[in-house]
Amino acid sequence: GDEAQGAEPAKIVDRLRDVWGNRPDVRLDRPDVQVQVWLFRDRATLSLDLSGESLHRRGYREEGSAAPLKENLAAAILMRASWPELAAQGDSLVDFMCGSGTLPIEAALMAADIAPGLLRDYWGFLGWRGHDPAAWADLIAEAQARRDAGLARLPPIRGYDQDPTAIRVALNNAAGAGLAGRVHFERRDLDVAAPGREGETGLVVLNPPY
Repeated sequence: GDEAQGAEPAKIVDRLRDVWGNRPDVRLDRPDVQVQVWLFRDRATLSLDLSGESLHRRGYREEGSAAPLKENLAAAILMRASWPELAAQGDSLVDFMCGSGTLPIEAALMAADIAPGLLRDYWGFLGWRGHDPAAWADLIAEAQARRDAGLARLPPIRGYDQDPTAIRVALNNAAGAGLAGRVHFERRDLDVAAPGREGETGLVVLNPPY
């Protein structure tokens, strides 16, 4: 009725004010609770977004850096290439066109058993009344302990690129991921980028430019 006549539809915060007497303030970038509405033909699906930001955002990437390869896609490529099994047996990894370092960093996170979202400081469920902070704190502590143990057995991981700016970004991203000094990044032209030490075995993976 009202909507058909051009009136503004009721907002969730207004309904909450009507029921509880208070109209909550909403942060548009990181709300305490985010509601998603999906429309398909004559059906609307209403749900709570307990993830918050997209899950591919691990929390280590330098803002504004050129990054054509998303973190979750890089992880999928490494899984498809059997990197977890190779890393477990001590094999190394090299990326000759590492760009901002996504493949080597994801490889290190995977090899060191580091939870992919451990660095994130925002989740959609943190403001949800069904959230159990004590259980979440226990999970974080367990993930941190597994990270510390995993970093002690990290195999050699290297990334090369001919662009010095890309290497700078990769080093910053590695530091943001807690991997400073544990993943080797270096500016090298492709024709002189050697895989590793003599007799070293492992995986070569790269994302060539389009």
